[in-house]
Amino acid sequence: GCSNSNAIGSNKTISITATAGTGYVFSSWTVSGAPAGSTCANGSAANPCTLNSGTGNNTTSVTANFLTPVTATLTAAGKVYDGTATEPNASMSCSLTAVHSGDNVTCTATNGSFATPNAGSGTVTAAVALGGSDSAKYVLTSTSATAPATISQKALTYTGLSAPASKIYDATTNATVSGTPTL
Repeated sequence: GCSNSNAIGSNKTISITATAGTGYVFSSWTVSGAPAGSTCANGSAANPCTLNSGTGNNTTSVTANFLTPVTATLTAAGKVYDGTATEPNASMSCSLTAVHSGDNVTCTATNGSFATPNAGSGTVTAAVALGGSDSAKYVLTSTSATAPATISQKALTYTGLSAPASKIYDATTNATVSGTPTL
């Protein structure tokens, strides 16, 4: 954050704009002692904000807070066809760009979903979130990420009958079989 100390007259309004330096984005204001009529409020993301001086001698502290934007990159492992578009959380991971050296910031991916439940190459989209002791210094550029992944065909199984010579995949595991039961 940054601070500036200025005296203004009674019943005056000033506008305060926070300008982020390279590699940072404005996040919010930390404000104490703001008189009524001010839009500069603790936790507000209004930028610019206005500060009303009020009457008499008032001391107001306004600090602009900035965060480092990071991008999550998703990795998904794919799965065997099961009729659903769900990607198990254990099959996904994510990594982050632009984390400052020495900061403890992690990324988790959850609620992954393929674009379609059908077998073939596709894309998984998942929710991503920050964790770690320094995560409050960062903001995700997007709370979702995508990754290529494949749903592979499920092998056909036959119980007690011989397998047919071939079957064209049709999103089911059923096949017409012939022969005699195998003992």
